[in-house]
Amino acid sequence: MPLVDRQGWPPGEWDHEPDTLSWVDHTGYSCRIIRHSRFGHLCGYVGVTPEHPLFGIDYFDERVEDLDANGGITFAGHMNPDLEGFWWFGFDCSHAWDLRPAVPATYCGTAYRTWGFVARGVAALAAQLSQVSTATREETK
Repeated sequence: MPLVDRQGWPPGEWDHEPDTLSWVDHTGYSCRIIRHSRFGHLCGYVGVTPEHPLFGIDYFDERVEDLDANGGITFAGHMNPDLEGFWWFGFDCSHAWDLRPAVPATYCGTAYRTWGFVARGVAALAAQLSQVSTATREETK
């Protein structure tokens, strides 16, 4: 059952997608996809622990600018409520070129970013964060 009220949305690929899912990626990082409750687009997140070199770093920081995601990293911080103590890096699919299910198509892009698209983006972000962590450990040896 959807968690997001989809009343008024036109039919689309989102009809059979979940609204949220959390998992641990093969990199060992916590990952999440969450549907935006107002506009219906998906957002992807990867959580790092305090040992990660980017833990606590804002998404405007130059060390985060090189992370590649749909539209760039648009979130860095704790999630509320965040009982795990992770620092999350996230991206959204609500840019000018992205279709948002709850927004009339005349006001937004035409490309809906599917669950599969966002899951691949989350996996790519987790891999990048893993590389940052590995590279930093190697530099300090």
